Amino acid sequence: TVDLARKQLNIQPVTARPAGNQSYQLWIKDDELGPTPRSVGVLNEHFEVDPAALTNYDAELLRRATFGISLEPRGGSPTGQPTGPALHGFLYPTGEGADTNRL
Repeated sequence: TVDLARKQLNIQPVTARPAGNQSYQLWIKDDELGPTPRSVGVLNEHFEVDPAALTNYDAELLRRATFGISLEPRGGSPTGQPTGPALHGFLYPTGEGADTNRL
């Protein structure tokens, strides 16, 4: 989920943890940001990213953006782009101003 008002993420894992030499990395993609995904950060062992990761994005962009999680070498992508298998989709909006009608 993404809390649009607070610009905070809540990621709940649904599969096994990555192998010791791999990390999950979160990406954001929107036409306003250009043609390639941007890294939001590498998920730590609690499936969290830096709380400040979304502060530079406005709530409207977060509402319409597509997010993805890729499996990368430990520490994140060496290329700045997803290199491993990835899942993409919209995050469930929560908090003040959330529009749940698009679910």
